[in-house]
Amino acid sequence: MVSKTNKKTKTAAKQASTAKQVPLPKQRSAAKQGLMPKHVSKKDHDKQQKLPPPGPTVAEKFPKVAGMVIHMTYYQKGANPVLMVRTVNVFPWSQLNFHMACMIKDCEGGGFDLTPIITSMLKGRKKVGKGTLQCKGKNKALPKDHASIDYDIAIKYKP
Repeated sequence: MVSKTNKKTKTAAKQASTAKQVPLPKQRSAAKQGLMPKHVSKKDHDKQQKLPPPGPTVAEKFPKVAGMVIHMTYYQKGANPVLMVRTVNVFPWSQLNFHMACMIKDCEGGGFDLTPIITSMLKGRKKVGKGTLQCKGKNKALPKDHASIDYDIAIKYKP
């Protein structure tokens, strides 16, 4: 004797297998949705290719570090000086490379390298650090002090 539950399960399974398959709507790419540019310029592509190779992790060089938080405010010359406020959480498995490119279009060879500052703080077991960095990038159309960042770094060490 077949129980009612088994009959219902078999019937439901049979109906599911014979049900008409409805195609899902076609997904549009992020570029077609307007979420990202349709192409990357040769200059931007070259910038990405010049990124330094991944270095050691924080844990490999400084095993006593539990983590750190970096608060940055990007400034530019102009009517709206604050370009961006950013917080970066750094974990032991994060790469020990803290170079950020300049956000100003057409800035060549610029950016902000916090790596020597953070490395110095870690070697001295400092817990907090603040400062300002100027972009050293070049472009005839840009003033010498076209961009800067204020940074505030907090490091937490393992007990």
